[in-house]
Parts: sequence; structure tokens; C-alpha cells
Amino acid sequence: MNVQSAGIDLNNALEAARLVWDETRAGWDDAVRRDFEANQWDQLERQVQAVLQAIDRVAPLLARAVRDCS
Repeated sequence: MNVQSAGIDLNNALEAARLVWDETRAGWDDAVRRDFEANQWDQLERQVQAVLQAIDRVAPLLARAVRDCS
């Protein structure tokens, strides 16, 4: 597996989790849900987005290194 395909898999997993979260939050509206969303879900989404951005920056560098070393 290369870095780009790992990024695609991670993005797909985030999208699937978002769909489930959207369904869950539609029927769950209390202080516990709001706390979870603010302190867990939102933070997780930001971290995954940061990883995806890092993968976008690193993937071309790694591909070039592989080409140069082949």
C-alpha cells in the first residue's frame, strides 16, 4: 500500500463515519452529545484532516524518492 492509497482509505473512512455521525446526532440531542461532539468528534475530524493534508504534501516527495532510488 502506498501513501496515496492510505490517504484515500482514510478519507473514505472519515466520510463513512461522518454519515453515521450525522444519523446519530439527528436522534441524539442532549448535553452528552454536545460534549462528545465538541470534545471528541470535532477534534478527531480536525486531526484526520491534518493527516490528509500532510499525506498530500508528503506523497509526491515519497514517489520522487522511490523513482530516484530505483
